[in-house]
Amino acid sequence: LGARGALNAAERSAGHARDNSAARAKRAQLAAGVAFVQSIQAEVQGLWTSFSADIGPKIHTADNDGYKYANIVGHNYFVVYMANAQLLGSVSDAPLRKCIVSLYIEAMSFIDALGYYSRLVELYDESARSVALAEGPLAATLQWDHSARAKRVADYLGVLRQSLQTLEVEIERFWELSNAWLAQNGAATNP
Repeated sequence: LGARGALNAAERSAGHARDNSAARAKRAQLAAGVAFVQSIQAEVQGLWTSFSADIGPKIHTADNDGYKYANIVGHNYFVVYMANAQLLGSVSDAPLRKCIVSLYIEAMSFIDALGYYSRLVELYDESARSVALAEGPLAATLQWDHSARAKRVADYLGVLRQSLQTLEVEIERFWELSNAWLAQNGAATNP
């Protein structure tokens, strides 16, 4: 009877240890997920605040001729996301995880589109300088090229605006989902 009682006590103790270990692991995963989402919120807020003060209004208000604004863009805007993407799995809410990935894909696509637009503007400006210096039959050819470049810039401005609208929708959705998930898990939300 004594050995059997000791065996039962040992089994109960091991079961409690497994339960405690699983609970600790679950709390650690939640804490990592919360920290990840809060970090992503901080990055999105910082980038969006800067963007909204400078680039966004210019894209929304550029004339249809499209060559009112060009921006040189880099490719290291998303350092928090890139350095911590492996923590995405610690976010227990599947729609939020999907939204975070979608948001960054849209943001990266927008940055790429802005870079392409900027290159089109550079080419347009180069052709304007060439037209100004040209004489004779060459001037007519260069003017035709310049007009074609102006059309490409104007057309791509529409693409850029559509990309911006998609990004704005993704950001709103991200704020809704991330704040709801953080609140549900007792964490501070971003206003």
